[in-house]
Amino acid sequence: MIKGKKVGLRAVEKQDLPILRDWRNIVEFRKNFREERELSLVDQESWFDHLQKTKHINYMFTIVDLVSLKPIGAAGLLYISWTI
Repeated sequence: MIKGKKVGLRAVEKQDLPILRDWRNIVEFRKNFREERELSLVDQESWFDHLQKTKHINYMFTIVDLVSLKPIGAAGLLYISWTI
């Protein structure tokens, strides 16, 4: 985990998928995403499985409160090109 003063970043874990799906399906958020449709848990699990296969170009993190260790957000670095 990467730790700051109040929050930390850790790898997305399978148990995060229901809350990530719920956040992802908030209508006000969804309209700003590339994919606007509502996602099911099966969709979220498929995304997670794909993420595991593309770790060299995609890094997704769960943002956690360091006191409670509860997820409070998500962030990612996507489509990384390691060329210098």
